[in-house]
Amino acid sequence: MAKVVLGLGTSHNPLLSVPGELREQYEERDRANNSLYRIPDGKHVGYEERLSEANPETHDKYVARHNANPEGIGKLSRKIGDMDTDVIVMFGDDQSETLDHEQMPAMALFWRGELPDKRREARVENDPTMEGARELYGTEEMRCPVNSKLGKHMMQVRRLHEGQTMSHAFGFVWRRLMTNKVVPTIPIHINTDFPSNQPTPEPYLELDHAVRRAVESWNSGATVAVLA
Repeated sequence: MAKVVLGLGTSHNPLLSVPGELREQYEERDRANNSLYRIPDGKHVGYEERLSEANPETHDKYVARHNANPEGIGKLSRKIGDMDTDVIVMFGDDQSETLDHEQMPAMALFWRGELPDKRREARVENDPTMEGARELYGTEEMRCPVNSKLGKHMMQVRRLHEGQTMSHAFGFVWRRLMTNKVVPTIPIHINTDFPSNQPTPEPYLELDHAVRRAVESWNSGATVAVLA
């Protein structure tokens, strides 16, 4: 039987890939944004109101935080390489990149033999704050392997439309964490917050348990990691 041997979690926030000296560009963009989220009620407010609630941070602190990011990413990358797992089951949100409003499930598992990741160049080109990510991500299209046997054993979506790519939540893992070897994966898309299939936390917990049961019932002897 297959066995879950490793659990990992990471953000894929753009700030993980933006040099500290470019973070000021985010401030400039936010100053013109009147739809920033206020904490804790989530209402939309302008930059000045959010700034009044925050502790000012200096450029040096921005740089220090940025320098800590690659250390954490490197640790995850080395862990994936050292464990040498056969499959990684990945949970990631789709921000209306792969799934559209005519095909918007609460959860979707892709099990075809190979998936494309090819939007990174456009995302970097169109956002100057992401310029520092070009070298980290690269701009070439990737064909990322999927363990279709485990995927078919579990469930459910096999195809993408012509020209589609996977959401950048998974691209972050393929390009930033799998630096030594791209491990075959099972990508599970989670509905970000698109109606009418937004799931509550309880079904996600049930899904977690179901994935583990499915892995452990797979008659293969494979080692499997789970990454959120």
